[in-house]
Amino acid sequence: MPQSTMLDLPALFARLRIPLDFPSGQRAMKTYLLQQDSLLAMWRTLAVRRDLADAAFELSPAGDVLIRDEDPWHQIFKTDVFCQLATQLGPRVALRLPVVTRSFGVRVPDVVWMPDEKWPDDDAEQRTNPLAFAPDLCVEVLFGNAVCAASLDSRTHAYLCSGAEEVIVVGTDGTVEFRGREGVRGHSVFNVTLDLDTFLLAYGRAGARCGPEALSHF
Repeated sequence: MPQSTMLDLPALFARLRIPLDFPSGQRAMKTYLLQQDSLLAMWRTLAVRRDLADAAFELSPAGDVLIRDEDPWHQIFKTDVFCQLATQLGPRVALRLPVVTRSFGVRVPDVVWMPDEKWPDDDAEQRTNPLAFAPDLCVEVLFGNAVCAASLDSRTHAYLCSGAEEVIVVGTDGTVEFRGREGVRGHSVFNVTLDLDTFLLAYGRAGARCGPEALSHF
């Protein structure tokens, strides 16, 4: 099961965090938010660390670093979605592309697509230099991805408010939902479709519930 782990970076936090006081009419509390430049500085610091070279991590608006242990079945379904979209939209479909959102920190959608003219000149730098906007199409696959499922509405809102035209949500049961700024849509504005193998989903559920030995029954 995926889980989040916060890295302890007190020195970096102390240098970058900005206090935010709530108005007196709200609950008496104080939290901290980071400006975009500070989030980018923190991301670049983390991205070059060797111990995080293969880690899937994100930054919250307050600069909390969340490292997610990716479920193997999530990887399988995410790759399936990637391949289907690449077939329909062409080679500008990508995995694990970090994005600086306006309201939800630095997030990494499972799959993204945008037209050629929006891609930076050097794709190789994207791990250390997140996009300053959300790609036209962002996809989140919920199977084996409890961290994303718990924050799905916030993520979707952040992508749409940061430049995305559409967010596709693939549910744990293989259902596909197309979301836009107006809410859930009946079909994709990019005219794409997704069809996950339900038999593969059954494999994934058995593996997650009972371990590898359960797969011998299929």
